[in-house]
Amino acid sequence: MHTSSENFMCYVFHVEPNAGAMAKTIEAACKLRYQKVLDAHTSARTPPNGKGWGDSLWSAFGSMRERFSSSYR
Repeated sequence: MHTSSENFMCYVFHVEPNAGAMAKTIEAACKLRYQKVLDAHTSARTPPNGKGWGDSLWSAFGSMRERFSSSYR
């Protein structure tokens, strides 16, 4: 997180036995925050493919989550 000119802040978590539950919680919080941004800008136009930006992002999050979860099994 950028805090001021040339200064950055980083949070590190250590979770045992794994961080799966915490990662899902953070993912859900990010999705909720992004959905609020989308809802605040409902006047945005839908792209020609008929898929809104929100749908595209949800799809990307889902495929990314599937890739990561299958690699940790």
